[in-house]
Amino acid sequence: MNKLTLIAVWVLPSILLLGITSLSRSDVIRALGNDALYRSAEEQAYVRSLILQKYVEEVRQEDLLEGAIHGMIDVLGDRYSEYLNEKRYQQLMEGTAGSYVGIGVTIDLSADGKIQIVSTQEDTPAYRAGVLPGDVIVAIDGLRRKSMTITDAVGRIKGQKGTKVILTLSLRGTEPEREVTIARDRIHVSSVKGVEILDPDAAIGYMRITGFSDDTGPEARAGLEDLLDKGARSLILDLRNNGGGRFESCREVIDLFVSEGVMVSTVGRNKEDKESFAASEKTSRVGSDFPLVVLVNGSSASASEIVAAALQDLKRAQLVGTRTFGKGLVQQIIGIGKETKTALKLTTSYWLRPNGNKITPTQPVEPDVEVILSDIVWKELLRMQIEGEAYRRPDTLDADPVDTQLRKAIELLRNDAD
Repeated sequence: MNKLTLIAVWVLPSILLLGITSLSRSDVIRALGNDALYRSAEEQAYVRSLILQKYVEEVRQEDLLEGAIHGMIDVLGDRYSEYLNEKRYQQLMEGTAGSYVGIGVTIDLSADGKIQIVSTQEDTPAYRAGVLPGDVIVAIDGLRRKSMTITDAVGRIKGQKGTKVILTLSLRGTEPEREVTIARDRIHVSSVKGVEILDPDAAIGYMRITGFSDDTGPEARAGLEDLLDKGARSLILDLRNNGGGRFESCREVIDLFVSEGVMVSTVGRNKEDKESFAASEKTSRVGSDFPLVVLVNGSSASASEIVAAALQDLKRAQLVGTRTFGKGLVQQIIGIGKETKTALKLTTSYWLRPNGNKITPTQPVEPDVEVILSDIVWKELLRMQIEGEAYRRPDTLDADPVDTQLRKAIELLRNDAD
């Protein structure tokens, strides 16, 4: 069975997804038993017949079927399990191809159920319009959020190239609302940024990963090799505002730095469902023997949390910054339509970090050295990012405002080199 394993796709929720598969009706019958299956089917057919014959207005059978599926998912109380109609399914598949038409953001549900911008991809319509990590989406094209799901929000944000979408945003959900009008465009996912020597005297390299797409692993390897060629003897890996991506890609990044050990595991309802992913014996690790600091914050989600947790638990890196987003759910995309490409996005297990803990909103990845940016500095750094300044260079690290998280990382690596 061919599997596509991913954690998030651009402008899609940064939910951990594992596999696209199809569950046959015979599998269902064996699981439920004939009596239970037929009794359930009989009752559902009777209710459907009553509605079709007696409801005061005409109802389409297709709408009843979709409504029944939504109803079963609602019973789960899981905000990440969803029914994907043909359009939503197509959008999901489009997002895994390395490019898509949209505005260039990653969105997810915050701990209090708000639709939040987790990250904004550089040099995209959203980036140029000033959409910030931490922005809460209050409305899309004037439609207030209410019961809108992540998939609904994705469908409304994406569209045809050149068309426009109006987002009503509130930074952190507490500041005054503002409206931005953004023209959709084709977004090309390039996730490795800012590869450079930050501190020539201490030979400290720097690399920022903004997400995990198909090409992130090879790009990260190339960037790391370039830094080593330039004489880097240590590295700052910046995963701040990284909303996630493909699971295979985050494994490839971990493999650059880890020579052995279990990087991450999955555990489902049954013990036999547990699966572990160890460092690959076939990988050439160009960064396995030098000091490493990883920068994280509250917008580091899913795939970036797996990388950070693995490097922390395996004693390969120190984490600097603030606690992460807290997303560690594994989901499968299960095809259910015979004639149409519809699917169920179903939570099937949890990720476990190497120390055996889950990653949840109440138990995110905690930094080894906590450095909290003040609101003034945080907003100024976001402004610098939007305007293309990204982060302060070493010769201005003492200027105000200061990226104190980056400065702390440099300090730790300087001390390690002494």
